[in-house]
Amino acid sequence: MRFACGWFVMCALLAVGCGNASCPEGFVEVDGICTLPIDATVTMDAGRDAAPSEDVLVSPDVRDELDAFVPRDAGSDAPLPDAFLAIDGCTPSTFYVDADGDGFGNAALSILSCDATVVGYVSDATDCDDDCMTCRPGGTETCDGRDNDCAGGVDDGVLTTFYADCDGDMATVTGAMTVMACARPASGPAACSGGSWVTSPSAMPDCDDACGVCYPGNTETCDDRDNDCDVTIDEGVRTTFVADCDSDTFTATGAQSIAACTAPAGTPSSCGGSGVWRSGGSSSVDCNDSCASCYPGGTEICDGLDQDCVMGIDNGVLLTFYRDCDGDGFTPSSPMTTMACTLPSTRPPGCASGAWLATASVGTNLDCWDSDARARPGQLMTYATSSSGRPSAVDFDFDCDTVEERRWTTTGGTCPAGTTTGVCGVTGWAGATAPACGVSASYVECRTNMFLGMTGHYTCVGTTAPMPQECN
Repeated sequence: MRFACGWFVMCALLAVGCGNASCPEGFVEVDGICTLPIDATVTMDAGRDAAPSEDVLVSPDVRDELDAFVPRDAGSDAPLPDAFLAIDGCTPSTFYVDADGDGFGNAALSILSCDATVVGYVSDATDCDDDCMTCRPGGTETCDGRDNDCAGGVDDGVLTTFYADCDGDMATVTGAMTVMACARPASGPAACSGGSWVTSPSAMPDCDDACGVCYPGNTETCDDRDNDCDVTIDEGVRTTFVADCDSDTFTATGAQSIAACTAPAGTPSSCGGSGVWRSGGSSSVDCNDSCASCYPGGTEICDGLDQDCVMGIDNGVLLTFYRDCDGDGFTPSSPMTTMACTLPSTRPPGCASGAWLATASVGTNLDCWDSDARARPGQLMTYATSSSGRPSAVDFDFDCDTVEERRWTTTGGTCPAGTTTGVCGVTGWAGATAPACGVSASYVECRTNMFLGMTGHYTCVGTTAPMPQECN
């Protein structure tokens, strides 16, 4: 037969005098007293009286009442009568184990005693954790993983909220992972690769929790990240790189440029496979970014390029060439000129022929008529035709001395026929006057034909024919 002691309250524990003997089966020793737990059952031998064993100290009248109350058939359970509460003629009180000495007992471990006090026991059964001296009703909750105030919650109201800071920059993102704990967790947040926990979210959210140098208020540096979390990357700290296509350290107006932290790799796309990037460009403007020898301060040479980027191409080094329209090597006064690095091979403009000369004629060497190569200073030849377009007074002035000289001025030309021992005759104009320049008249040419032996006689041969007067 069993006694289910949990059926009514005051039957919770039975105090027995155990002495030095072992406690009966189902009892536990607490401070030298054999105690039956509240939820224990006592199995009685079949056929015996259902009263407690001789080891239980009860008065004879209680034992008699138990004998009359409890059925004797084995295997049945029945509650103990109220009379069982009267032990040794007293009405016992229930005392509860106070293992931690905080003045509050463990309702699960109690004894009945007629004493006013029992060492290690108290009459209060409201301790929620009898292994924790700081855990009791009305206690102050501290963050230690225990229910200090016995209010039914561990560390309620004293846990600290920790926020995940994946990059360790003390700034947290909006909606960051949180954990409630008494102390900062030793391991980083599970959602982070590294990182730590902070005790409060940042006033302004972290814009990049994978970047330890990216957080509100940080100084922007040039690293292709938003260090100050203002939604703009590298503002105010990027360098402007400008294309220098000819690598002469100077950049042109409107040259390709790019803002970056470091110089871009490779050549600028606008340079056709050559060139470099210059930090900030140049203070002086390159006038020709496809000419490595053309830049501000360069030395100008005569090559059709503007080396010094000042006042145009070949300034100060061009040569002056002078037009010689008739190609006779002489130029007139104030001839047309051209500037070039070398003697032009092309015909001068406005000329039917001619060339350019490196020097101009001066003084008495001036060409008097640049449309006729026959007319030039020092000309010795005479001509029967005039220079076209010249004034008639000088149109036969081929030596440029402003005077027309006739070639043949002898008149009265004769040539007697036959032989003679003297002069044959006179070679000259048949008339009394010499014709003007270019005018034709009869001209007698008389010459000795042969020498006739030793007699001193000559044969005179003469011809008379019209001939134009030549002049210079």
